[in-house]
Amino acid sequence: MISTYTSKLKQLQIGDLIAKIPIIQGGMGVGISRSHLFRSFQTYMNCSPKEFLSQYRIKQACRLLKETDLSVSAIAYSVGFENNLYFSKAFRKVKKTSPTEYREKHRKKKE
Repeated sequence: MISTYTSKLKQLQIGDLIAKIPIIQGGMGVGISRSHLFRSFQTYMNCSPKEFLSQYRIKQACRLLKETDLSVSAIAYSVGFENNLYFSKAFRKVKKTSPTEYREKHRKKKE
């Protein structure tokens, strides 16, 4: 039953990314309390819902950095980051490089 909640939440979070709905509202969509949602999510996904969403956004940003010529700011906004500086810090924390350096490194591999 918990895995059903987790899969529903995963779908909601991806939808929330597009709609920019706060992640806290996810619990209401699957019919469980906020605290139960967080505990269950942490248990089954080995990260918090906020960390999961951030990782998903960074993954989407990586794809866009490799495949498009959009500016870093445009990519940050398109994947759900409202603040370009926060996006750069979050990206660097996960990827150990800046978004611009990531783009340059991965574009050279294609050429």
